[in-house]
Amino acid sequence: MNRASQSSEKENPQLVFVVGAGRSGTTLLMNMLNQHRKIIAPPEHDFLITGIYKFGKRKQMSRSDIAKFVRNMWNRKTEFKPIWGLDEHALIESLLTETIDFNGLYLQTMLAYQEDKKPQVIVDKNPFYTANLDLLKAQFPEAKFVGMVRDVRDRLVSIKRNESKIFRNNILRSAKWSEFNNEILRLKEQEPSKVFLLKYENLVTNPKETLESLCRFLDLDYEESMMTYHRNPRMKVEGESALIDGMNKMHEKSNNRIDPSKIGEWRDQLTLTEQKDLTYFCGDVAKNLGYTDFVSLSEADERSILRKYRFSILKGKTLWKLKKMSYRLPLWMQRLLSKWYRKLLNK
Repeated sequence: MNRASQSSEKENPQLVFVVGAGRSGTTLLMNMLNQHRKIIAPPEHDFLITGIYKFGKRKQMSRSDIAKFVRNMWNRKTEFKPIWGLDEHALIESLLTETIDFNGLYLQTMLAYQEDKKPQVIVDKNPFYTANLDLLKAQFPEAKFVGMVRDVRDRLVSIKRNESKIFRNNILRSAKWSEFNNEILRLKEQEPSKVFLLKYENLVTNPKETLESLCRFLDLDYEESMMTYHRNPRMKVEGESALIDGMNKMHEKSNNRIDPSKIGEWRDQLTLTEQKDLTYFCGDVAKNLGYTDFVSLSEADERSILRKYRFSILKGKTLWKLKKMSYRLPLWMQRLLSKWYRKLLNK
């Protein structure tokens, strides 16, 4: 079979993107899904968006294109390379055996994570994809999406609990929750049959029912093995650095059994000021998602919050735009910037 047509033929695996704001349970879901015999759900990576900008329109990837893609796969999420454990030389050789377009190259790279599996579904999870839904939809028109949502107040408790030197709590992360979930709701309205809205609260309180429903969306039978994900922990990065320590702290609980007792922790853990901030930045979107009991804000509260965070939000939005633009840069420049950024973080 010509791999160039792989992304569109029915006998090939269904591509599913798991999106949502960070600390919403996307890693937990990825671990659960990967236990299914007919699903491949590799650990997070960051080579797709750059790949689309660089090679997305290629109808036929040249030898040079393939080598360049594979050798630059880990420019950004370098720490995840050992978790994937790919033999990059063997991957390049296998990709060179037939004519292939970019979509085919990407799918074959995902399949290489577990070559012993013959999946019907490939799951690719990355919170950053939520900011690129239109790009993904245009590149992979047959793809499905799972939008993970979580009560923004419990999410803030989780962020604070897992705060590290690298991954700090700031108001932009809460504002981003609102923006990301608005994007998910917009996509759900546009493509209702291709978007599954999954609440973290449902996943941890009724995991079997929730996973059964998700499997129906994926045209698969539910498998009890999905509940044994904690027996095969994956998200442990080896090495010593501030960045690695922060990543391990952020993901360590996704390898544990689910804990429903953490739902509603915000009632005891968040200050009134923190609750008001979240109401200001996220209240409307949260209510659209069915979350309730948000504190009320007076006009004086709103003016005070706006004054307090005006410049932080402006700075955050500017940095966010620069991050999105950075995926369009030449590969060599992305590699240099990534190395510089790591050195800066690990000082």
